[in-house]
This record gives sequence, structure tokens and C-alpha cells, in this order.
Amino acid sequence: MPASGQTAAAPVNLLGVLAGVFDPVHNAHLQLATAAQEQLGLQEVRWVPAGVPAHHSPPVAAAADRLEMVRLTITGAAGFGLDSRDAMSADPSHLVRTLQ
Repeated sequence: MPASGQTAAAPVNLLGVLAGVFDPVHNAHLQLATAAQEQLGLQEVRWVPAGVPAHHSPPVAAAADRLEMVRLTITGAAGFGLDSRDAMSADPSHLVRTLQ
């Protein structure tokens, strides 16, 4: 309980972001996201597949297919979300721009 005259702090919702090419998504990605969620107390880990990787060789799988692979991987996993805007963009993916 806050001291007299102080207000209670608003609850903090912590969000983690896992960005990558995910070509293909695999168990290590899932283990990393799960460990981060548990160890950091994250309410959500948002997965952000790159559409056109800016600093990576071109992916083998199409962006829509990689997006679907991630969607299938995280379906039913509590606290995981998917952000498709980079995957669906024709511009090179830069996480900084996405976060802004």
C-alpha cells in the first residue's frame, strides 16, 4: 500500500519483441521466446517476421509462408502475439522503424 499522500503505481505490462527471418521458424526460436517470457515476466512476446531482410541473405520461403509458419508455431501458446506488418511490406525490414 502506498504511503500517505502517494498514489499507487499503474501496473506495468511488459512486452518482448522477437524479430527475425524465421526461415524456417524452429524450436530454438520457441525456446528463446518462452525463456524470455518466463525469466523477464513478460505479459506478451510479439513475434515480428521480416518480409525483406535488410541485413540477411534473401529467405528461401516467401514472406507469407514464413508468416504462416510462425502463426502455426505460436497458436495456442499463451502470451505470444504476431505482428505481420514487416512480413507484408515490400520495404526492407528494420525493427527500429517497426517499433517507432
